[in-house]
Amino acid sequence: NTSFHDGALRATQLSYDLEFSGDMMFFSWPSKGSLYGYLTDAGNVRPTVPGMEAFLEIATRGEGTLHIIAHSMGNHYTLAALNRILYAYPERRIGQLVLAAPDVDRDSFVAEYARLLDATDGITLYASRFDRALQVSRTVNGGVRLGDSGDGLVELAGVDAVDASLIEGDMLGHTYFADAPQLLGDIVGLVKLGWQPGARCGVAPKSGTRQWDIRPEGCPVEQVRAAGDLIANYGVEAVAEAQRSYDSAPGEQLQFWQGVLAVVDHRLRN
Repeated sequence: NTSFHDGALRATQLSYDLEFSGDMMFFSWPSKGSLYGYLTDAGNVRPTVPGMEAFLEIATRGEGTLHIIAHSMGNHYTLAALNRILYAYPERRIGQLVLAAPDVDRDSFVAEYARLLDATDGITLYASRFDRALQVSRTVNGGVRLGDSGDGLVELAGVDAVDASLIEGDMLGHTYFADAPQLLGDIVGLVKLGWQPGARCGVAPKSGTRQWDIRPEGCPVEQVRAAGDLIANYGVEAVAEAQRSYDSAPGEQLQFWQGVLAVVDHRLRN
């Protein structure tokens, strides 16, 4: 959990990285911003649900697409409020729902996710087996957390489960969502470009499952954005255009365009 200040900075940085053309909205709650304040945070998050519900009721009105990215314990009130809104207004929809390191009970999510699936363009889960904050939460709450892949990723039809265990995070392993460039590149492909996991170069199929691993080398945000622009403008000719840009690039830009070429080629092949 983070402070209002740190959460606002991360939301702004994410909007910048996505080159998001719409309105970025940030919803926070009174968190202590530290592991030692966990019990206080757990008590504070529940009264936040009505406020989030009112916020979502306004944000889902009219035309346009609302994408939601929730992190850690923020998933608790987001999912609770979203379920209430969809029950009261079953005709409303949202775009991508991204659950990053969600500190929510796994069994509860499994029991309730069907309504969310019917009302979203897609649900993506990012989890890690090295998330120490969620391991502490499991001990405190007595249940496996959705964002902890230590016992394996949850496998649900319609949910793209991505294991971020292969990338380095902070000491607690809980802020990889905002800190790891590999994951930011994947979110750009998901939210900004609408690419399915198989078309995103930042993830690889997890052997023997329908799940995905974040590739440690990832795909830089800038290269994913450039590849998306080329594909939008040139379609199937984007590979040839990227090759022309690579051939004419000065030496210091060759690596960048080589990466863009690889992203375009991967997307068009998948």
